[in-house]
Formats: sequence, structure tokens, C-alpha cells
Amino acid sequence: KPGEQRDIPDQARHDHRVRQLPDNEQDEQHQHEQNGHDIEQLFLEKGQAVSMKKRHMSEYQKEFEMFVEQEKHHALMILARVEKWGNSKTAVKHKPSGEWISYSWAQFGEQIDAAAMALLALGVTEKEMIGIFANNRVEWSIADLAAMSIGAVSVPVYGTNSARETQYIIEDAEIRILFSGNQEQFETAQSLLGKAGYLENIVVFDQNIGIAESDTCRALMTFWRWEDNPVSWMP
Repeated sequence: KPGEQRDIPDQARHDHRVRQLPDNEQDEQHQHEQNGHDIEQLFLEKGQAVSMKKRHMSEYQKEFEMFVEQEKHHALMILARVEKWGNSKTAVKHKPSGEWISYSWAQFGEQIDAAAMALLALGVTEKEMIGIFANNRVEWSIADLAAMSIGAVSVPVYGTNSARETQYIIEDAEIRILFSGNQEQFETAQSLLGKAGYLENIVVFDQNIGIAESDTCRALMTFWRWEDNPVSWMP
């Protein structure tokens, strides 16, 4: 009746507000709905019966189990690609001294194998901890995959760690062999020889570092040749 106040249910109020959206907001809402329709239509046009968002979790689990069955170990995955692509494809690139260096899959795999054999020559055993004290670089991956391929465990050490922090990690993980990256990292590692328990060998990545090689400190190139283990290709 005229002048009589009426109670409007919350849902009705909501519906009323939606219906009375300003023209510009209605246009935005319509565009949003249309975009969603277009995306789903794109999946259908590509031959997919349902969109990705509607896939059941069991489908992802099945795909994951199939992948794990084929790719049982990260190091084996790398070696399989070495065999598949050899020198026909580039595995990695890096720029250590202002100039890009490319490694084919064959070269990458050869260096991993050489580092793994050198670790075995030093008596590395399964589950032994191998330290890597360096910034990101190709040699980091080589050391990591070499350790992994013989059942050892790589222990990353932050490249900015102090000597005290590095010593703590060496002693806690009982690290005998430590890979180091640049000059500063090598000097930090070298200062811990005879001080940090367990540490016996340092292997240096950076070829530009002049080190007095000994039974405890070696450049990576020399390390690869440990126990007459030659690498035919060098960067």
C-alpha cells in the first residue's frame, strides 16, 4: 500500500543491486563472462573434452606416476638426455668471464662422469655429504649431478656465508670434500683446512684463480684428471 514500509529479503536486495548495475559495470561483467566462455571454447577447439580446471586430481596423480616410472632418478634423467642428444643440442650455457660458453649434452655428461669418478677415487661413499660453496654456475650443476650419480648427497653452502657459518655447515654435515667458486670463497674454504673438522679437500671452480695445488687444494680441471681420469673436452 502507498506509504507502507515493506521488509525486503537480503537475497532480493542483492538481486536488485545486480540488476541495477551502472552501464559501465554491466559491460565489464559481461566481458568477464565472455572471456571465460572464450577460454573454455579454446580448449574445446583444441580437442580437449574438458577444460584444465575441471580435471580430477587422480588424473594428475596418474600422470605423475607414469613420469616417475620412466624417470626414476634426476641424474639418470640427465644421462638419458646425454645419450639422446649428444653433440646435437646445447645443454647449458654460462658467461664466467664476459664471453658465453656453450656445453653440448655430450660435453656436459662427460664432465659429470669425470667429476663422479674423481669423487669415487677420493673414497666417497653412498650418502656421504659433498659441500658446494659457490654462486650459481655450470660447475655447480656438474658437482651436484656428479655427487647424485654415485649416491652421495650435495650440500649447498650460500656463496655469501662467512667462514664461521661455513665451518658450522662443514662440521654439522661432516663434509670431507668442498667445491668452492670464486677467489673469496676459495680463501674462506682454505682458511678452514685444519680448523673445520672433517674437511680434507677443496676443489676450485674458477679457472682464473691462481692456487698452489696440493693434496688438499685442486683446480677443477686437475680434479677431473684425478687417478688418470681424462676429460677430452675443456671449456
